[in-house]
Amino acid sequence: MTKREIKAVLRIATGYIGAVVGAAFASGQEILQFFVLFGPQGKAGIALATFLFCFFGVAILECGRRYQIASYRDLLTPFLGQRLIVIVDVIMALALLAGLGIMLAAGGALLKQQFDWPATAGSALLAVVVILVLLRGREGFLQANALLVPIKIISVILLFFLLLGKYPFFSSAGGTKGVPLVAGHWALSAFLYVSYNMVLTAAVLGTLYDRQVKVNVLGGMLGGVGLGLLAACIGSLLYHFYPQAASCQIPMVKLAGLAGPLVQKGYALVVMVAIFTAALANAYGFACRIAQKFCVSWRVAGIAAVVAVLPMLSFSFAKLVVTVYPFFGYIGLFYVILLPAAVLRRS
Repeated sequence: MTKREIKAVLRIATGYIGAVVGAAFASGQEILQFFVLFGPQGKAGIALATFLFCFFGVAILECGRRYQIASYRDLLTPFLGQRLIVIVDVIMALALLAGLGIMLAAGGALLKQQFDWPATAGSALLAVVVILVLLRGREGFLQANALLVPIKIISVILLFFLLLGKYPFFSSAGGTKGVPLVAGHWALSAFLYVSYNMVLTAAVLGTLYDRQVKVNVLGGMLGGVGLGLLAACIGSLLYHFYPQAASCQIPMVKLAGLAGPLVQKGYALVVMVAIFTAALANAYGFACRIAQKFCVSWRVAGIAAVVAVLPMLSFSFAKLVVTVYPFFGYIGLFYVILLPAAVLRRS
């Protein structure tokens, strides 16, 4: 492979990982709910989710290359038709805005919890940084992910090796009795996990394609494997320190505290990086669609998106998650069931 191809593969993979790894992923809460609570079978669920991430990543990138996709709308219009796509279009736009607002609220909540910042000030700072990156255009988005995503990956792996084996097992089984699960079976849980994440990720990934097939295949697979590796590392720690790790809202930050207060503060910053890249991905995906629809600069559209979600910051992060995530989770299941059919039809 040439230097350009290697660089393109890494850009696609980091953009993919950056779009998926947000606050809930890096904090460990997603991995706990969708995998660890299913006990040992949850490990098979992580493997299945890794495969699904690879499949969807490659399929969406290739669909983008073949049909020169400019936004998520282009991916499904031929399959859904002009009438139904209008509804999906509105839902996707609202989901991206909601995801952006939730990430900004999460940033404020984390800075308040770990560093005693006012939540509003923390959210405002994160919003300003997102706008500054958007002003640099598509290259700014890709460069930010190329720089920050490796930090997330390395930090999770380092914490994994730092803690695993250093402390005695609390429990290696995982799983719960009498606690509500997200699905009745570990395989369905894995599918729901990927489907929820792909709703927003597809809006970004479909525009990051390269003109070469092999670059898209390698980029999509590398991104999927990277997500699986991160999920496996976080899952291993949660299994290792279960059930104590399940007793807080941000379990990975709590586990990092076992290695000392400085490590805990450092990992809290890693979660902030995850929040930022997810917020940036949501703003980018929304901007691509609005710029296409209204023929405006997507930089302007991205800034408008950040301004539009500022009223959401009056609500707490926890309340937003409880209210918004379940709704778009159900919508996401419908969307991702249609997505493979649309890709296969157009192949």
